[in-house]
Amino acid sequence: MLLSQTDLFVMPSPAELQSIATLEAMAAGCAVVAFDHASSAVPRLVTEAQAGVVVPADDAVAQAAAVVELLSDHQRLRAAQESAQRYAALHDVARSAERLEQLYSELASARR
Repeated sequence: MLLSQTDLFVMPSPAELQSIATLEAMAAGCAVVAFDHASSAVPRLVTEAQAGVVVPADDAVAQAAAVVELLSDHQRLRAAQESAQRYAALHDVARSAERLEQLYSELASARR
């Protein structure tokens, strides 16, 4: 509920693999600020989804500037939010389960 009332989600964690928290925020329509840690999947997720911005992990001034810039550009913010929702929908649990089932079926058919 709180995420649906939020414009922007910030994920500073240096170690995120799937980042369910980020996907939940994206599903709720939040744009995302990801810190550019090589050990995190979130920067790639945000870039791939065109869902926000990736900021340098060690530059607080640049981080703040990127957040202010994104929040100030309402058209860009809205586009990132919409992209985030579309991308998150692709990773819905039911849809992921269907894809996994399809993969297993294809593998089983290939073995025959």
